[in-house]
Amino acid sequence: MSAIRKIHSAETAVSYPHFNDIVSAISEQHSSLGKKVHRDFDDIKLHLQSLRKVVTPKARCFYIVGNSKFYDTMLPVEEIYAALFEDAGFTDVGWKAIRKRNSKKELFEYVVHAVAP
Repeated sequence: MSAIRKIHSAETAVSYPHFNDIVSAISEQHSSLGKKVHRDFDDIKLHLQSLRKVVTPKARCFYIVGNSKFYDTMLPVEEIYAALFEDAGFTDVGWKAIRKRNSKKELFEYVVHAVAP
């Protein structure tokens, strides 16, 4: 268990419109995987909230992420990261596909970017 999870063990709301539906669909196929996906994004939410406190104003932040597919459920990681950046108060949030992944045809890597307030 990560240090963040020890401090914050309860699941929190992730500010992406269809997040709970996505997690539920994954959980229908594999309950512990759905819980893991939710915990992972809880950790990222806490990380981005903490990041905002330590970066200088107008700092540009970049994360490289890949979308995922569990069973037949797409997990738009880039969109969820963008929503979490906005929820943490960052501005000029966006993402751009940077390369096609070598596995499933619908999977890409993205750069998600934001500016600290």
